[in-house]
Parts: sequence; structure tokens; C-alpha cells
Amino acid sequence: MLELDELETLDGLISAEVGELLHNHAATIPASNAIVELGSYKGKSTAYLARGAKIGHGASVFAVDAWSEEVSAWRNRVLSRLPSATYREFLDQITRAGVRDQVTPVRSMTTLAAEMWEDMALESPVGLLYIDGDHHFEAAVADYRAWRPHLADDALVIFDDYDTDNNPGVLAAVNALAECGEIVNVEKHAGRLALANPGSKVGKRIPGVTK
Repeated sequence: MLELDELETLDGLISAEVGELLHNHAATIPASNAIVELGSYKGKSTAYLARGAKIGHGASVFAVDAWSEEVSAWRNRVLSRLPSATYREFLDQITRAGVRDQVTPVRSMTTLAAEMWEDMALESPVGLLYIDGDHHFEAAVADYRAWRPHLADDALVIFDDYDTDNNPGVLAAVNALAECGEIVNVEKHAGRLALANPGSKVGKRIPGVTK
């Protein structure tokens, strides 16, 4: 297994600071809970989460990604600067990191995977939800709402690309969810992450969101 500082050499989009934060929080999640990552790309963030889980309490990591721009409007929009990763690239990187046995890849749209959760994880609650999928406003809200029923009461929810110039939809989604009480205790960390806890399970209708 690669050491923490060696994970920075993997190909991906996150900084060492972001990766270390994910790693350290993953290490606190109990084995009875699961860690779910929505949007795994080439697996760099997955490797940080899985290594943290492995040296912590052994929580299983579920990496959810379609690995296809054909089903993601956001991925189509950013192809010119962020070419799509292949599933093989993802597997190669988590294998190189030495965490392949800690990760269950789920090739699916993120909201559809939530519908299959009880079959995949034997009803294990999600102790850490890392949302880094489609960055459009409605999609980010939909990802959180789809997974909210599966969250542990004290779960940690992390939104990536929060308050960044290229992804205004994430900031708008976090603010809207916080305003209606669906997430609480929102804090910004590592320059681009919003950390929060689940709030009420049913919030008021958010303009622009169909569900």
C-alpha cells in the first residue's frame, strides 16, 4: 500500500491537502458504516478515502461512476479540459495504491446507485458521503437527496468543488440545501470542500429542482 504522501503521485484532480482531509475523515468511519464516493474519475480521491478507511476502522468504500461522458451533461461540457477516464484507468490506479480490496466499484449513474443501495451494502448506513459527480445545480441537489435516506444520523457529507469559479452549481446547491435545513453545520475546508451533516429528511421545494 502506498504511503499517504505517495498518493499525490497518482493521476487525478485533487490536491494533497484535499486528499489528506478525505483520508483522515475516512479513517474515523466505523466498519459498520460505509463510505460512498459519487464521481470517482481516475481513482485518486478513491485511493485517499480507501487508504484512510484501511488504516482506520476498515469501512468499505463504494466508488460510484458511470465512467462515460454519454450519460453526463457536465462531463460532456468539460471534455476539452478534463478528458474522460476509463474504468481500466480507475482500476489500475487503486490497484497501484494498494487499496483495491477496500473498494467496490459501482458502474452506474449516481442517483440510480442509491436505489440499489440496500442490495449492494446489506443496509449498511453511509457514514461518509463524498459528492463529486455532475456539478450542475440540480444534479448536485439530486445526488444528495437520493442518498439522504441511507445516511447515518451523524454522517459526514462532503461536497467537492464548492465555491470554485468553474462550478457555481455546487455552491448554489449547498446554499439551497442549507437554507431549507436539509444539511447543517456547513463549513468550508481545503479551499474547495464543503463539509456538512445531514439535517431534516424533507426540505421545502427548491426552485429549479424537479425532485
